Amino acid sequence: MKQKRPRGRPIGGKSDPTLRAYWRYTKSNYRSKMSKEAKKDINQARRRKP
Repeated sequence: MKQKRPRGRPIGGKSDPTLRAYWRYTKSNYRSKMSKEAKKDINQARRRKP
């Protein structure tokens, strides 16, 4: 039987080489559609994260 993959984050996370191109594409798309305010919020949240 095929092993069940846990739901949520894909195996390997964002740095998984098979997903790298996917993330690059979705991120650039997502960012370009977002407003400047949203970008600022994201950057601040990222800074707060250790």
